[in-house]
Amino acid sequence: MFFLPANATFRRLAWSDFKTRPLPAPPPGATTTGAQTSVNMNIQPNTFTFQRAAYLKPPNFKMIEDPNVTVSLNTVQMWVASWVLSSSAAFQMALLNHEQGHYEIAMLNAGNVFDELLDINGRAFASAKAGVAAISGMQSRLFNVQAIHDKYDLDTTGGLNAGMQMAWDTALLAARATFVHPSLRTALKNAGLFP
Repeated sequence: MFFLPANATFRRLAWSDFKTRPLPAPPPGATTTGAQTSVNMNIQPNTFTFQRAAYLKPPNFKMIEDPNVTVSLNTVQMWVASWVLSSSAAFQMALLNHEQGHYEIAMLNAGNVFDELLDINGRAFASAKAGVAAISGMQSRLFNVQAIHDKYDLDTTGGLNAGMQMAWDTALLAARATFVHPSLRTALKNAGLFP
């Protein structure tokens, strides 16, 4: 069982992680997307099965497979607009910090998926169906990470609202330090940022 990379939530993004797209700057007073971050989460195996463990008294259905979760930057889908790189250093840093938030949301969520898979792997269930239901429950709770990304963009106006960006940065920092699972959603809820 492993979650890779081990230092995933502490990686700092750099503009060199992004492909540059030749795009014009928005007109004065207008906003537009200046960058996009994409992170892949891969869970192996693709499906989990549960079998009766003869050495246990009921409940005695255990997950057979050991879960593995890997995460990686999807650099094919990551880009920064050319006008961003000719903007002020302060603007570039603010936008890169905002993109770092998207990366951390994805990484922390992947860590939460792994933690829950480990929990399920360590438990015994009354039936194989109950084990599969636990997997389905985890998926319905933790696979909706896009809603968190959308709320993050809305609250921070893509990083332009410095106060809300700081609130999210603080909550994401807290998510790395909490031992309550799922840490991402717990930290965001405690900060009043996501239900």
